[in-house]
Amino acid sequence: MRRLLLILALTATTAGCATGRGPDVPARVERAGPDAVAGLAYAEQNCAGCHAIGARGRGPNRAAPPFRRTANRYTEVELSRRIAELETGHFRMPGLVVRENDLVQLMAYMRTLREPGPGRPSGG
Repeated sequence: MRRLLLILALTATTAGCATGRGPDVPARVERAGPDAVAGLAYAEQNCAGCHAIGARGRGPNRAAPPFRRTANRYTEVELSRRIAELETGHFRMPGLVVRENDLVQLMAYMRTLREPGPGRPSGG
């Protein structure tokens, strides 16, 4: 019985390896490429403590805007600049140094949250 549980646990742990992603990476993020997947991982590690980082749901801190709203509120240039400026902090958010590579990856992830439509700001 113990051996069967170990085999089942190993199977569940490695199930995402065949596709190169874990079970929690949405298909739209995977389709966007490795930068978007890395951006999601960055957001999970550094942002999810306060923000809702997915396409749905609420974050732990209701005052922190959901990523989906932020991704659709600003152009890519504005959003990239705002993220780069987080070093100084703002509102109730502490300062956060976002390295250039992390910014590129985070922006790739944020693009997966953008909704098509006439109300969406343009990319530039």
